[in-house]
Amino acid sequence: MKKCFRALLLTAALALMLCTGAMAADSTVHVQLNGRPLALSEAPQIVSGRAFLPFHSVFTALGFSDRDISFQAEARQISAVNGQLTVSMVLGENRITVVQDGERSVIETDAAAFIDPEQNRAYVPARFVAEAAGLRLGWDSRTSTVILDDVDAILAANQEKYTVLDQYLDFSRRFMTQNYQVDGSYSAAIQLTGSLDDGTDRMNMNGQYSMLMSGAAAFDFDASLSFSGNIDGQDLSALMPGGLDLSLRGSLEEGRFYFKSDSLMSSAGLGVENLWFRLELAQIADRAGLGEGLSYAQLLALSRRAADMNGAEYAEYLVRTMARTDSSRSAETILAQLNDLLGDSAFTKSGSSYLSRRESENGVIEITLPTSAGKVSGCTMTAAYTAEETALSMTVSQTEKMMKAGLDIRSAEISANLEMDGNYTAAASAPAGAPPEGAAVLDLGQNPLY
Repeated sequence: MKKCFRALLLTAALALMLCTGAMAADSTVHVQLNGRPLALSEAPQIVSGRAFLPFHSVFTALGFSDRDISFQAEARQISAVNGQLTVSMVLGENRITVVQDGERSVIETDAAAFIDPEQNRAYVPARFVAEAAGLRLGWDSRTSTVILDDVDAILAANQEKYTVLDQYLDFSRRFMTQNYQVDGSYSAAIQLTGSLDDGTDRMNMNGQYSMLMSGAAAFDFDASLSFSGNIDGQDLSALMPGGLDLSLRGSLEEGRFYFKSDSLMSSAGLGVENLWFRLELAQIADRAGLGEGLSYAQLLALSRRAADMNGAEYAEYLVRTMARTDSSRSAETILAQLNDLLGDSAFTKSGSSYLSRRESENGVIEITLPTSAGKVSGCTMTAAYTAEETALSMTVSQTEKMMKAGLDIRSAEISANLEMDGNYTAAASAPAGAPPEGAAVLDLGQNPLY
């Protein structure tokens, strides 16, 4: 909750995928540059799961002169020259040689150039083209599109200012560098609707929690919950008359967290107390693709770097690190969307607050940044989304001393409302981030529950 505005930026991060599994060599492959189709005289190919582009045709389309693109048959070397830039690759070798302003460098690749015997044309890995021309590379597996973006040129043309974002980042950094105690409550009301509803199935949950945080690095979380309602004719309050206890310990730096619930173990008839379970967050996130193609380590590095950046630097860093898996979202499009929500031109002043609103076909996002003494003193983000028979809305707000969050879901079969609040106070101690020394810990990665 404490990073609601930054989380919005991170949500925009996309995966860098150079290729998918092996496909037939005659599959239709498209190429685009800065979101627009790149016309090539010969068709690209997919070989052993790698995208290959016709060497002469693609470099001509990128603005290289025809006379400066050559093939030396004896050396089996293809090369292209543009001003002070020379790029070359030997057929069959997995390396690119780049000479820029007299400085020579060699870049290893995972695929080699080859000659298509039917066309007698040289084909080079898409990565070769990107490395040689200084472009960002991506792959849209749905449309079989090689995505090339001239990020340097796009950023150089960006005239947006980020003074409002700078103020927000200044506000949020205090939560990244101090220890805080957060105490609050939460509640949930869930009811089946439509064809699943017989008028009785509903669940209410209420609870209190206490959390100790060390910036964004570690946390200790303890909560108690009580239940009421009926599910399949069962009285929930009778099933767990003492409620449910829950303890979490975690370290984002290490990428793992621990949890235990003595009351849950007891109600399950296991008769085991003070047993902690461990989950490796980094492994789960990487396996499930929760980082949208970025590894857990990359996401963590991105979060660390954000603490030292101003708004313009952060926007640039995101655009540069966002790999492309959707041909409809070029770097230019992504930057425009960021600017539409986070740039100075997106905000209007209403009283003492900055307001930003961005609408899409199925939803809307609104951001409100209240100010005090000329500085941002909080953040409220509201998002609403509708698709077919489902409507979802979420609100997250934070000030220097408190936060609130709410989630509402409505569909043909279920309705749910969840709310959470908390009060911040500075803490002298840091969280443990792990169970007490000597505690019994079961690694669910090694010992999954069935």
